[in-house]
Amino acid sequence: QSQFGGLKFRGVNAAVRSVLEFTALFTPASSWGEPHSTPKGNATIVNLMATAHIARRYLVTGIVQGVGFRYFTQNEAARLRLSGFVRNLRDGRVEVYVIGAQENLAELRNFIERGPRGAVIHHVAEESADLDPKFAETFRITYDE
Repeated sequence: QSQFGGLKFRGVNAAVRSVLEFTALFTPASSWGEPHSTPKGNATIVNLMATAHIARRYLVTGIVQGVGFRYFTQNEAARLRLSGFVRNLRDGRVEVYVIGAQENLAELRNFIERGPRGAVIHHVAEESADLDPKFAETFRITYDE
């Protein structure tokens, strides 16, 4: 959590937080309204945060089922404040769909490439994905359909 000029930012990466702080610093006091309220121009802040998130899909091959890979991924995604899902696929791979800031996605990929103890990662394929609002709130374990 970061605080600047009475505004509190939770779960915001450093780049977006800097823009928010800059915006708060240079927003005229007359546009702030009542004490402890957010600036009237906060739609800009919300739009900046929304555009900072992207989605990626990772398909992980190797010995990745039966070794706690999904729980490992869920824990790391929660720590990085990412949303999406992880699931075992019938062909033995694991699929990870994730939404968040680019730098956090890169960090999650590093963890995925190592995997939990007992996993042997042969390959991690990465592809861009559309932002799916039904997975935007939390990161969860789901099951192949």
